[in-house]
Amino acid sequence: MASIYITENGTYLHKRGGKLLIDKEETTITEVPLELVENITVTNTTQISSSLITECLTKNIPVSWMSTSGKMYGSLLAPSFVDIFKQKQQFDLIEEKDFYFKLAQKIVSAKIHNQLVLLRRYNRNIKSEKVHELINYLANTQKNIKYTSDNNELLGYEGLASRTYFSALGMLINKPFQFTKRTKQPPRDPFNTMLSMGYSILFNEILSNIIAIGLHPYIGFFHQLAKGHPALVSDLIEEWRAVIVDALLTYSPCLKARDSWIQTILAY
Repeated sequence: MASIYITENGTYLHKRGGKLLIDKEETTITEVPLELVENITVTNTTQISSSLITECLTKNIPVSWMSTSGKMYGSLLAPSFVDIFKQKQQFDLIEEKDFYFKLAQKIVSAKIHNQLVLLRRYNRNIKSEKVHELINYLANTQKNIKYTSDNNELLGYEGLASRTYFSALGMLINKPFQFTKRTKQPPRDPFNTMLSMGYSILFNEILSNIIAIGLHPYIGFFHQLAKGHPALVSDLIEEWRAVIVDALLTYSPCLKARDSWIQTILAY
């Protein structure tokens, strides 16, 4: 199954027969059988025909829109995705606070573990003493996770771990992509822009899969419930940010693809 991501200005998506056609300047760039498409994500500069949207609703293919800087606007979903019985179980589990808290502890601990793996991997070559100190500090932070007693304390350690991790990560990135801290809304440098875009793509992938199996994406177990916030997606993405997005942007064989991605982002 294929996930379709369209970021180029002036792209037009439509259907012909059983195929998704991607056009640019009245020329078809590529064709994809709709039966192979799992989800579609486009930027706000992309046009989609009404016939393709109708076909996506019929075939249960989610369509999502985001900005060129990675902000997610929303998704179009068929009602057949809703499994009210699974969602009722989610609502019932809200009262099981101990179950949810232990699950949140596991997620945060796994997130920090993956951050440590990434930092240790890249510091083997650089051998930065400062990064080594931050790695030890992050490892000690992870050890404290099992001693937390409530969500507020857990959030405090998670925030501390994130600040420590990004401080160390910035030291491992070569110029001109070095950064000192994680910034968003808006991201203040090219690397943070790439992180935001990558996280948005991963966020949408997780959102699509949660919906596809019938769960309610707005009922989470760690992040606070809020109007318009898919808390379950925010919970589940934490463990995978470093090993999927951060690793892609810092792994040297991917530098060519990374530079192409940067040029695409900066063109907007």
